[in-house]
Amino acid sequence: MREEILIPNDSFFPWRKKAWDLFDQIGFPKEAFQYVPKIEIPLPEEMSILIPPLCIPLSEAMRTYGLFLQNRLAKLVKEETDPLTLLNLAFQKEGLFGYIPAGKEESLEITASPRTMIYVGQNSTLHLKHRHSNVPFANLAIDLVLDKGATCVLSDVAEGDLRFLSVRASLKRDSKLTTRFYSEGGTVHRNSVRVQLLEENSEALLQGLWRLKETKQCHTHALVEHLAPHTRSRQHFKGVLQGKSRSSFEGKIYVHPSAQKTEAYQLNNNLLLSDEAKAFSKPNLEIFADDVKASHGSTTAQLNAEDLFYLRARGLPLEEAQTFLVEGFCKELAECLP
Repeated sequence: MREEILIPNDSFFPWRKKAWDLFDQIGFPKEAFQYVPKIEIPLPEEMSILIPPLCIPLSEAMRTYGLFLQNRLAKLVKEETDPLTLLNLAFQKEGLFGYIPAGKEESLEITASPRTMIYVGQNSTLHLKHRHSNVPFANLAIDLVLDKGATCVLSDVAEGDLRFLSVRASLKRDSKLTTRFYSEGGTVHRNSVRVQLLEENSEALLQGLWRLKETKQCHTHALVEHLAPHTRSRQHFKGVLQGKSRSSFEGKIYVHPSAQKTEAYQLNNNLLLSDEAKAFSKPNLEIFADDVKASHGSTTAQLNAEDLFYLRARGLPLEEAQTFLVEGFCKELAECLP
């Protein structure tokens, strides 16, 4: 670790120090990274941050929204278990903060920020597009707080060779979050998503699609916590793998005892187009409430031989028939595509 990270020369120093101390305690848990190859993670360099409309630098936000940000950072550091998310907070001295006032509908595109924190006000709607310039290494974090009746649609396109993204979201009453992730892989792409449904009638829809070739990799960890009654969530992730590519999906629905009348569903589908491609899938449920509707599932398959025969019998060449079937497999999550 660089010595300068311990020098208290910025307003985020207390939180960066706590994040580093926690990372030093937990390290890289073997189970959470069992499918991720061992790689050397470079120390992040200082990067220039593009300030889009609706946003201000986090350092400036600490002066204007200091109490909110300090409370939020305290909660994030206390609850965080993902080492890469902790490293993001430990090393980053700057980022973006966005505040969407009550009753507004806004669109925002973020292309260069290591850490983004956004508060969506009551009954407001935010369409958030997130992508990072095609740099060799990026460890990124997005933190969202949705007030009562707020809506946020987050679309993320993964680029680069080593690319890690964490998304943390807290939802209040009647709010709704939709996330759409798309990746064509790299040496390693990894998404870590954690959504907390804190109050009644909050709702989350998590979707993702990865299309991998050669030796590309993409890994997804998704956790939705139901902490209040009458909350709803749905997770649906799909992968198409060719060559020697590899993916993993680990999803969890956690229903607290207080979250009666929960509805929660989770599904991961994988399509393997070669014998050497590998897809690992681990959906799971932890339910501590009595009155709950929940299910989880996973499928891994190759192209259906009868479907291929049907298309080829009608004059389509093999490659074109395969393309039709792959596009049909992806169509349900077409909104994830860039």
